[in-house]
Amino acid sequence: LNVQLLGAKSQAEKANHLRSRFFAAISHDLMQPMNAARLFTASMELEVRGTVLEELAQNISNSLKSAEYLLTDLLDMSRIEAGKMVVSRRELPVMEILEPLKSEFVLLAKESGLTFRAVHSSTWVKTDPILLRRILQNFLTNAFRYVENSELNGKVLLCCRYLNSEQLKIEVRDNGPGIPSAQQALIFSEFKRLSTTGNGLGLGLSIAKGIAQILGAKISLSSSPGQGAVFSVVVPLVQRKTIAGTLNIPVGNAGSMGLKVLCIDDEPKILEGMTSLLSRWGCQVSSAQSYLGAMSAIERESPDLLMVDYQIGEKITGVELVENVRARLGYEISAVLVTANQQDGLRQQCRDLNIRYLAKPVKPAAMRAILNLYEVENRKTEKNS
Repeated sequence: LNVQLLGAKSQAEKANHLRSRFFAAISHDLMQPMNAARLFTASMELEVRGTVLEELAQNISNSLKSAEYLLTDLLDMSRIEAGKMVVSRRELPVMEILEPLKSEFVLLAKESGLTFRAVHSSTWVKTDPILLRRILQNFLTNAFRYVENSELNGKVLLCCRYLNSEQLKIEVRDNGPGIPSAQQALIFSEFKRLSTTGNGLGLGLSIAKGIAQILGAKISLSSSPGQGAVFSVVVPLVQRKTIAGTLNIPVGNAGSMGLKVLCIDDEPKILEGMTSLLSRWGCQVSSAQSYLGAMSAIERESPDLLMVDYQIGEKITGVELVENVRARLGYEISAVLVTANQQDGLRQQCRDLNIRYLAKPVKPAAMRAILNLYEVENRKTEKNS
């Protein structure tokens, strides 16, 4: 019997391993065309704004967003089940996590006609910023979905409050239709949705719960019908350290930028999509499909910012390419790694090298928020020089 049990366990572990390898292998290939489609659609939305095609472009964009959410959720569920999510805690100001979310969802709120506000906090916490951001991102996405579908003037608030001297509660509050007490125990289950009007499989809150368990963080829900909902996660506090003030990132309007951006990706359609969208935002865009092409472009003109894929079809990664470019230029040029690669340690490597990480398929609002940040930094540099 023991031999049979060991054999069954071995077969199960092998099946899980094969499934994990399968999802890892297909994630990049699935995300590439989705990424290109999202970029082209965002560019098309700008081009047809105010015309009879505006509604059609918006419908296409919404359909792609739905497909993106489903794909991301399925990949996350696979990683959670396979135990592939690795926790990497560190001490950091909570605004390091909240500020990028604020920038992204301010833009989404503007597009959706909702009111979104994020309250500043000078608190420091100890957590895995990537995993905590994913929890809060799922809370915010859920809140946006339900206030959009309600008849109220949709409002969402991201804020923090002290639970006690050792813990901070981060909350996402909305004024949506609320959740009956009888259904609150079910909402964090897989494939559970309280409304059929929105898109999705009902995995977002289940994923948030799974990530919270891996992180060792407590999540909770407080709600009643007609009173909105409050989703929260509790993280440990640490002693505050002295840092520079948080940069307030402006939303900006399409066509207002002046950044010189070099995009490097071995997929021509992705380069075409990025060039189209960034150009409409007012950036001066050049592109390259290889390491040699990137070096050649830099010799012609030094950009303000690199946007680089991780896998560029050669014996060099996007991270190594950035390091080589910086060595060639003799200074630390700003860089963003734009990738579907989810390998362990890649985000931490980017953080150590001061390279921002942007996951594919790219959310135009997230890309715009990062570019707004670099635009502000670039203007400050020009003013001081």
